[in-house]
This record gives sequence, C-alpha cells and structure tokens, in this order.
Amino acid sequence: MSNRKNEKARSRKDIDVPADLLRYNRNTHLCVNLKTRLVTDVMMVRGKRYVGFLTRDKVNTDYVFDDEHFTFTEMVDVRPVHRNERIFSGRCINVNRRREGTLLLTFNRPQFNRNYTFDDFCREAAKELIMVSGLIEKKPTRE
Repeated sequence: MSNRKNEKARSRKDIDVPADLLRYNRNTHLCVNLKTRLVTDVMMVRGKRYVGFLTRDKVNTDYVFDDEHFTFTEMVDVRPVHRNERIFSGRCINVNRRREGTLLLTFNRPQFNRNYTFDDFCREAAKELIMVSGLIEKKPTRE
C-alpha cells in the first residue's frame, strides 16, 4: 500500500517532493489565514524553499467553519562568516591571521619524487619561513 502512495507521489509532475519527505504525515488545512514574516523576500516566491518555523496561532476546538490562523517566520542566518586573513601562501607553508590576532601556520602537503625529497621540502620551508618573518609586523615586547 505504501509503495502505491510513493509511486503516485513520484509520478506527479507538478510538484517536486524528495523521496525522504514522502514518509511524513500529510495534512490539508482548509480555510487558513497564513501570515508570513520574511527576511529575504516581500512575498513568498512559488517553488522557493524557506527556512523557518510555522506556528498555529488559533485552534478551532468547536466544529465551526472558522479560519485557522498560522504564522510562518523565516529564520535569519546570524552565523558570522569567519575567514582567516591569508598573509602568505607559498609552496610549502601558508600563514593566516586569526580574528584575535594570532598567527596560524600550516604546511602544505608535499609531492615527493626522485627530484624532490623530504630534505628539499624542509630547506624550502625554512627559506619561506625566513621570508615570512620579514613580512609580518613585529609586536612590541613588554619590558
């Protein structure tokens, strides 16, 4: 029986429902007033997915044909975009400055072969470190 429902839902061409959403309970609410609080758009766009929450403001306890009230509130993405400022990008090392001002040193993954050995990588990384030390501002030391 459930396979027939899935086939019917998949065969409908007017909606695009992911297969994992077919297992949810579906309800149809008739005579609904829907109030939207959107951040990205003035009016909801057909086919666009919004992230938020839906609350049911008024519940009909009587069997009276009265409109039910729902409010959809779009969630604001308040996560800050955290990027570390890249100070130096070399063949062997990268140096980034974190938000609090500390330096983050990372080594790139070397491609070793007959002409490029671990000893060559260490020497080249040391040259890049010496070069970077002249680029970075020196902080005053406490006396």
